[in-house]
Amino acid sequence: MKNLNIAAILFSILILCVTNYAWLDYSSNEEFNFPLFFIILTFSYIIYSKFFIIIDILKKNNPTNTIFIITIFCMLFLPISIINHDSISDSEERFLAKFPKLLEDNHFNYKFGHEFENWFNDRFFGRNQIIQLYNNLKVICSGDLVKFPTIHFYKSNGWMLANQDFHGYKKYTNNQLNIISTNIRQLKEFCNKNNIKLYIMVVPSKEILYKDMDLMRLPKKSTKQNKVKTLVEKIYKDLNYEILYPEEELLTLKKENKFVFFKTDTHPTDEAAYELYKIFIKQISKNFPDIHITPLSEYKKSTNNLVRAGSSADLYEEGTYYRLAYINYQKLLNTKYTYYNYKHPENIDIVEDGLHQTYTNKNGKYKLFILGDSFQENMSRFLSTNFYQIDKWRGNFKEMPPIRESNLDMNVFESIILDFKPDILFIILHQDNADWFFELYPDKRRK
Repeated sequence: MKNLNIAAILFSILILCVTNYAWLDYSSNEEFNFPLFFIILTFSYIIYSKFFIIIDILKKNNPTNTIFIITIFCMLFLPISIINHDSISDSEERFLAKFPKLLEDNHFNYKFGHEFENWFNDRFFGRNQIIQLYNNLKVICSGDLVKFPTIHFYKSNGWMLANQDFHGYKKYTNNQLNIISTNIRQLKEFCNKNNIKLYIMVVPSKEILYKDMDLMRLPKKSTKQNKVKTLVEKIYKDLNYEILYPEEELLTLKKENKFVFFKTDTHPTDEAAYELYKIFIKQISKNFPDIHITPLSEYKKSTNNLVRAGSSADLYEEGTYYRLAYINYQKLLNTKYTYYNYKHPENIDIVEDGLHQTYTNKNGKYKLFILGDSFQENMSRFLSTNFYQIDKWRGNFKEMPPIRESNLDMNVFESIILDFKPDILFIILHQDNADWFFELYPDKRRK
């Protein structure tokens, strides 16, 4: 028995060495994860100490069963042999679950088991490959409609769409509308006090504009609710202020057989971004009459089967929805999209710092501060032809600098805006992210 215990301890040490990438994070100054270390140590010790008992039982069965059981036990250690220590998933565009604390504020964390499961499910070795294998098999076995947990697509028309018509709040209550109205009023007062013109644009979602392509939900389309329209009406009524909501303009563009959204992505195409750009320039020209729309003749036209929707003008990829699906289905990537690149890039200097970029155009006028989500990206390439300087910030991840309580936390961004001294503050959001206005000025009493 003594020798068995010693052997079990040695085996546990061996397993800890093999799985050191799980409990020792080399990417963050060798951070030691004691709870996971303890779990692996305990589990491996129990397995080995009972190993001979298990073998003795298996001897009574045939060799095939023995080999199968041994293989299963070996495979138990494979998922934890290499743990993913990344903070963000680039393909899913989200923060990965953090390892939970056993004690929080000197109290036992009763959600530890559930939170540990989320952490492990996000990070175990081979996770993405297993999902990709399963989803590719599902594509092969499905008919025209292929449905995944968050998105679905049609083989017949190639359109990928979200399973839900909305994210966040389905519709705003009167109390929520009042809070949003109060927040925007406070923002307007800040802008007026500092001689800054405020413009807000909320862009309709792909699921609203292309509901006719969503064959699965076509009979239900009349039941869809558009929470943003009630918000736009409320702000105009309370503040006599117009939030730009270009649904009709984008539907007109769609009727001209131009792609408003990418089939495999959630973002507007360059053609739609140029339409949004024109709407914005026409609106601000009322206060800045020397700002004019840059004609398309000033851009080089090109086509590509892939999606360009990020800050880099040179990065083309499959698209957000395609990445979320974890599939390899090239038929979805046969659509050609039109792109526009400014003919005089030498006039524009771009400085990138993560989700923050600064554009400087020596031939431009005025200073523009852009705050919002990723819907600002394609549009910014057109705006950079007009303005002397653009300072733009993505609010998607409040955990990233500047660290803040909410995505558009103006308690943080107001000082950044004042340091830049813009003539115009432009907030542009995907319509689901209109919920961010609810916490424009975070107040714990409202939570």
